[in-house]
Amino acid sequence: MEIHCPACDAEGRVSSEKINTRLVCRKCLRAFHITPAGRAVIGEPPQTGELLTRGTSEMYVPDRTHEVDQWFERISRAIFSPRTALILAGLIVLVIGSTMYSRGETLEDRVMKVARAAYDGDTNVLQSLAASGTEEDVLKWHEALKGQLDQMRRTLGTTPPSISVDVREQDSGKGIAEVVARLSTEQELARKGIGLPDPSLTIVSGVKVLELPLRFCTQTLKGWRLDARQALETVPRF
Repeated sequence: MEIHCPACDAEGRVSSEKINTRLVCRKCLRAFHITPAGRAVIGEPPQTGELLTRGTSEMYVPDRTHEVDQWFERISRAIFSPRTALILAGLIVLVIGSTMYSRGETLEDRVMKVARAAYDGDTNVLQSLAASGTEEDVLKWHEALKGQLDQMRRTLGTTPPSISVDVREQDSGKGIAEVVARLSTEQELARKGIGLPDPSLTIVSGVKVLELPLRFCTQTLKGWRLDARQALETVPRF
């Protein structure tokens, strides 16, 4: 067995019977011994009890590099698996579709949605249409209008209100718009299909109109959004 002195690196040869026995380098005269793994170590050889413990530990040294390689291999298989690719593709399509749908809606469409959700008391829709950071303001805005909306619902019963949109100012460059949504108890008496409008509407005394001054702004990938903070400041008082 070829060995090197651990002190001066002098070369030499010893038999396998010399493992864990005391050896002395002829060049530097330092004492050393050979471990069962074939490594030259400075110092006296271990005693019998220590020999068993050290021999076992030195004969097996876990290969952490192999474990790391296996970990990276598992991660790679998970990332590039067909199932993962399908999931990612589905998410991308969902995001793109949602974005295109949101941006495809006009300002008038969004105003009508806000007005209808306010009348129906659908606070979830209102919050989904509110500009970022104004989700709580839209709840306060709706609460401030609750009395007028309740009165209009009592007047109309199960019949939905007539909703119209008046765009007062729109600056697409700055992404802002000022509009008025009008909810009215007035209904068209025109014939619809072969049926007539609900005759109970003709006995409503007067026409009640609720005007909602609103300010909208555009947000990236979300389209027009209600600035509920501004809307709260312009709640009409009756």
